[in-house]
Formats: sequence, C-alpha cells, structure tokens
Amino acid sequence: MSTRVASIIAVIGLLGLVGCADQSMDLRHFTSAQVSVAPTEADTVGRPLTAAQLTALSNWINVRNDWSGLTLDEPEHPSMQIHLQNAEGQDSNLLIYQREDGAATAYLHYGHRLAPLMRRLTDADLATLKSITNGQ
Repeated sequence: MSTRVASIIAVIGLLGLVGCADQSMDLRHFTSAQVSVAPTEADTVGRPLTAAQLTALSNWINVRNDWSGLTLDEPEHPSMQIHLQNAEGQDSNLLIYQREDGAATAYLHYGHRLAPLMRRLTDADLATLKSITNGQ
C-alpha cells in the first residue's frame, strides 16, 4: 500500500473518530413521539406520548452525556421502542433492550447518524424510562 493511500485511510479514520467524540444532543425541537412496548414487526405506530412525557423523555436523554458512538452490534427484538419526530420531519428512535439477566441497554438512532449511540442502563434508568412512558 502506498503512503498516499495509507494517509487517506488514516484521515478518514480520524474524521470518523472525531464524529464520535461529541455526543451532545439537543432534543428540545422534538414535537411528537410514539412508544411501543415489546414491539413486533407488525407494529407500525405506537401509543403517542403526551407533551409532558415528551419533555420528560427529552430531559432524560439530554442530561446523559455518556452515550457511546462506537456501536458495533445491536440486538434484535427491543423490549421498548420510542419513535421521535422533530418539527422538520426528521425521525429518531430510542430502542431499549433488556436481557434475561436484567441488564439493559439503550440505542439512540439520532437523526441522520449512520450508527446509533449506545448507553448501558442502570435499574434506575430503566425504571425512569418505564415511568415516563407508562411502559410495563
């Protein structure tokens, strides 16, 4: 491999890492959301969230600054799916996966990002999300 090709690959890799470095988000512009608990492929539209629930969910996401942008694999069959839309019609999805051992992980497909953001959830996080969305 030539030095030029190696340099191009290195620059592309660094640009990718820079894109993962700042994971700050601002969801104040989201105008609606729908939640599906234990969604199936047949679920196309979930139960809408109220304005108060949407505000609480946005605040929950915004105060967490430990989202990881280096997600390699995402499980199948989420236990909860929240579909968010903003005023410009841009969609985002928050998917919650809970394993049999009780461990839970959230994946945020935020806007036009190619890879989702990932965050491990504590028991308190999971309880809060369920409370906000009235999930089971």
